[in-house]
Amino acid sequence: MCASLIYKASEVFKLCGNIAVNMFLCKILKIFIYCTSLLDRMVHGSEKHGIPLLISFFIPGLGQIVKGQIAKGILIIIGMVVSSLLIFVLIGFITTPLLWLWNIYDAYNSN
Repeated sequence: MCASLIYKASEVFKLCGNIAVNMFLCKILKIFIYCTSLLDRMVHGSEKHGIPLLISFFIPGLGQIVKGQIAKGILIIIGMVVSSLLIFVLIGFITTPLLWLWNIYDAYNSN
């Protein structure tokens, strides 16, 4: 579905290249197509795990959930909440960054 949308949009880009007035609309369309292609790769999978890495960078555990590792993703989310609460006891200053970095590494490397 997204591939046909991208093909149709490429025809629009040809028109946009000739019309200076519609440049803003063309930029919005390019962003939309880029986002839909990212979603298409997330849903249908990709050989590289860069998308789950980016998602896990911003929301720990969500990259694992996107890859289908739901239990691991939920455990990471719970672990980040507990680790964040442990900041008040000072140990969280060590555990939170370590868990966050491991989460990103795992989202990129694990199958």
